[in-house]
Amino acid sequence: MLAKDIKTYLETVANKLSIQEQLPKLINGINLSIVVPAYNEENYIGQLLTHLNQQVISVNFEIIIVDNGSNDNTASIVKKFDNSHPTYLIQELKEGAGNARKSGADEVIRRVYERDFKTELRKHYIAFTDADTKPDSLWLSDMYSLLCSTSDSSLISGNYEASQEVDEVVNKKIGINRPVAQ
Repeated sequence: MLAKDIKTYLETVANKLSIQEQLPKLINGINLSIVVPAYNEENYIGQLLTHLNQQVISVNFEIIIVDNGSNDNTASIVKKFDNSHPTYLIQELKEGAGNARKSGADEVIRRVYERDFKTELRKHYIAFTDADTKPDSLWLSDMYSLLCSTSDSSLISGNYEASQEVDEVVNKKIGINRPVAQ
């Protein structure tokens, strides 16, 4: 995608945070962002952050938690958590996980554009997972490898639990096998 196309997207379609809410400049060594929508996830968000901080991967990544109007302690848990990766919290008050995911992704896109618009846009990957998941330690590495192996991939998502029929469709369409419990 060309920089002018991204600029047009950011100006016309993207969910925009106010200047005060925008995340800091994207760190140069990061080309992978994990976006997590969260609504009243105080019972799970710490567990997710623990699992994300235990990822075995050779690239630097950041975590963006998008609080979708929680009225519990989700935000305070995220703010107090001792993360080994840059971790940010943004607010999205439009209801729904889809709005939260879009706001998180749009903020990543804005920051990539601002970092790279004067030069060639670098590849940047966005992974999505839910606040109540427990990704195993190789989840991000496996997904990142898959993304890097094809030019057709555009996003990855968290663990899932589904029927055998859904597993077969996911495997056939995007090549992800659900790990077998050992």
